[in-house]
Amino acid sequence: MNTEQSRKPHWSFWTISAFALVWHLMGVGNFLTQMNPEALANYPEEAQQLVETRPMWSTAAFGIAVIGGAVASFVMLLKRAVSVSLFVVAVIAAIATNIHTFTIEASPGIYIGSVLSIVFGGFFVWYATYARKLGWTR
Repeated sequence: MNTEQSRKPHWSFWTISAFALVWHLMGVGNFLTQMNPEALANYPEEAQQLVETRPMWSTAAFGIAVIGGAVASFVMLLKRAVSVSLFVVAVIAAIATNIHTFTIEASPGIYIGSVLSIVFGGFFVWYATYARKLGWTR
């Protein structure tokens, strides 16, 4: 197998990268909605309380997580290896923002969403690292 063929990304690279971008863009949308008091009023009472009592550092970490993840996903679609570092920053920020969430009493749905954000973030770090190792990103 020639080296050019081995560096051509598998179809799954495009699928996972596109999914990562959509996932993070949904997060950006959620973040922007939470920053709008009128839109936040449409959230369930429990979610409103979570957002309203969240410390500023946790809100900032949330923004870094979703915007950083969206940028990382876009950069990965451009086949750039720097996506690994960007995903690492995003997952660290996701962990930071969820520190507050895990210290409050909430419904299982709130916790599940928080855990999923960290699990997906970890997966995206792993996959971007894997893609770099295979030469799919440079």
